[in-house]
Amino acid sequence: MQKLKFDNDGPVTTEADILHFEQKYKLRLPEDYRHFLLNRTGSMEGTWWFDSIGEDEYVLGNELEDIYSLNEVDEMWDYHISFCREFDEGYFPEPESFHGVGLANGGNNLFMGFDKEYYGKIYLFCYEMYPDFHLLANSFTEFIEMLRPPERSEEEGAQ
Repeated sequence: MQKLKFDNDGPVTTEADILHFEQKYKLRLPEDYRHFLLNRTGSMEGTWWFDSIGEDEYVLGNELEDIYSLNEVDEMWDYHISFCREFDEGYFPEPESFHGVGLANGGNNLFMGFDKEYYGKIYLFCYEMYPDFHLLANSFTEFIEMLRPPERSEEEGAQ
């Protein structure tokens, strides 16, 4: 998980912070995500992309705008529960089981499952063109490993 770098402009998350969060919400964070949060120190540096599968198996390139700090996840907890309930038209099997952990281009949300068979898995909710909620990765580590730098344009390559 060394791929992502942060600019050290934010507070460091401690084990005590994570334990308080887990007690507050009565859950256990996946170990790989806990490790990430303990090493996240500020805003994400650089640009990273990931692919997702859209309608008709079409591969979509998505820009990762942010992976939230523990404080941001905590601040947006109630918002993401209401968000999941609002769009619960078959997209979210159990709305309270998913909580936002990041943001992709266009305001699309990255969710992590925190319960049952969804535990630790990363999902993308894309609602720009059509509501779509689908699995991106079976773990946080798998999601980080699928990140890639942006592809150079033909103009950049010609220079």
